[in-house]
Amino acid sequence: MDLFSATNRSAYCQTWSPPASATLFPDGHVEECFPIKVGCLGNPPEDDRKLPYGDSVVLGPFRCTSLTSAVRCIVTRSRHGFLISRSGISHF
Repeated sequence: MDLFSATNRSAYCQTWSPPASATLFPDGHVEECFPIKVGCLGNPPEDDRKLPYGDSVVLGPFRCTSLTSAVRCIVTRSRHGFLISRSGISHF
């Protein structure tokens, strides 16, 4: 999640199997990316932390929760967001 740059206020999550990523913006818009696009996946920051199953992290308007089968990220006010897993990406 990134709130520290005026141009990038978002929650981002990626999976390596299958390779894909999803970015959630404060208005609830979700952008999906698959490796056909350049820059779709990247290495995590050195100070990233693993989120244990069942735990959530909140930053600004976003809440991401690690589930046993997926990661769910939402805009807390609107409850819009995405679910990313090995089955793909779904929006709600």
